[in-house]
Amino acid sequence: MAIEIISDQNEGHRINHPVYMDVYNVTYAKATITDFEMVEDTWDLTDRCKIDLSGYDDEWLPIFYHCKLHCYNEDMVTLRSNNAIYGGAMAFQVGDEVKVLLEENKPKYIIGHYDNKPRMCADIFKMTIECWYTGFNFLYYQGRVQEEYGELNIEPIDYYGNTPICDQEGYILFGQTPFFCIVTQHYWGDFYVKVGPVFYIIRIKSTGLPGPATGNITTFKAIWSEELEQECIRLGQAAEKTITLPIACWPIFPVYPDAVKSISKFPLTFNKRFLGFQPPQPKWWLTKLYGQSYYEK
Repeated sequence: MAIEIISDQNEGHRINHPVYMDVYNVTYAKATITDFEMVEDTWDLTDRCKIDLSGYDDEWLPIFYHCKLHCYNEDMVTLRSNNAIYGGAMAFQVGDEVKVLLEENKPKYIIGHYDNKPRMCADIFKMTIECWYTGFNFLYYQGRVQEEYGELNIEPIDYYGNTPICDQEGYILFGQTPFFCIVTQHYWGDFYVKVGPVFYIIRIKSTGLPGPATGNITTFKAIWSEELEQECIRLGQAAEKTITLPIACWPIFPVYPDAVKSISKFPLTFNKRFLGFQPPQPKWWLTKLYGQSYYEK
């Protein structure tokens, strides 16, 4: 679309469209997001989604949306080869009512929320940990790159000087308390946190006594929906019954639905920080995760 912006001190701003048919052929529709596309193996978002719209043929639709506030990665301003804006999906979730741009009545882009209220490009979550020897600590993590965001116990800021608002508390799906096997104390647990359109499950195996240590951490990711979240809660509660106190050898971790995918990079990040006896060693059952706020503050 060829657009020329003409500015004049007295006239204000007006937009001149040399190709009038570009405007004439564009209309808009209301739709609901039903799913997001992910790349197989890495399970990264492609910034395309599916929508529930009468007469639409159920193809993946690019999200042409740039959320400036709390835009953490400079690549998020770029246009992808699939015609979506990089990172745009992080401002949406399954069930959102969205505005769809139509060209000659054919859906072309998701361009925003139907209520016109801006959302955060949510990609950050916070971990608070009570450690064996060093007291209270916290860390932030960035989901798309699966790395720490900032340093231990330092509040990070984004490109615009803002601290990410992580106030959406997650919960423990499985592993509400430590258990003993013979004479050693252990903690196994699955921690759930939702960030934008996805959620993560962080799986811990650790020893508390006679000396605190953390085993290899595994991590899972899925496209969030209310139904899938509730199913994970149900499976976690069922698995909790395999932890028989005061002595348990060994409980059985939940097996989540196929939509919950194992991811490979986040475990490297977590293991670099916590694996083995290196400090800080958390009392994992006191750990909390907080997802980034979905709405702008």
